[in-house]
Amino acid sequence: ASPLDASGGALFGNYIRTMFLMISMAFASIIVSFVLSRLLVRPVLRLATLTEKLSPEHSVEDWPRGISAETEHLATNVRRMHTSLATQFAQLRELNQNLDGAVRERTAELEETNRALEEEIAERTRVEELLRISLQDKEVLLREVHHRVKNNLQVISSLLSLQAQRAALPELAEQLRKGQSRV
Repeated sequence: ASPLDASGGALFGNYIRTMFLMISMAFASIIVSFVLSRLLVRPVLRLATLTEKLSPEHSVEDWPRGISAETEHLATNVRRMHTSLATQFAQLRELNQNLDGAVRERTAELEETNRALEEEIAERTRVEELLRISLQDKEVLLREVHHRVKNNLQVISSLLSLQAQRAALPELAEQLRKGQSRV
């Protein structure tokens, strides 16, 4: 037995132990994976399958009972969430209908107010046109009155001039010319 043989045997023994340890660890990891799959993955996959049934055709109450505690807890919370969402959607639908009704009512009020304002504007426009026409007529009449007054004053001035020319007294003629100049 040489020292080289003893060292080779020790190396071979270490190699065997290392291989055994690696094979044991691989086997242990397979067992752990299998256990984790049974404990974690399968319930989650089952829960995923159950959540796919969450539709208007299926009720959450149709879910099976007696599943693992964690899955049952998740299923219970999903049931609560589903019920809460259904209630909130119903409330939202009702609020939407109420809002639609309020919008229709307000729109009808605004249309009625708009129609009344349009009628008032049309009436005011009509009255404004009548007032404009009346003002034009009055302006024409006022010009005519001014013209007639001017003509009448001219007639009076002419009459005073004639009277002044025929007056026998110079003082009277002077007074008539002063009156004529005032007119």
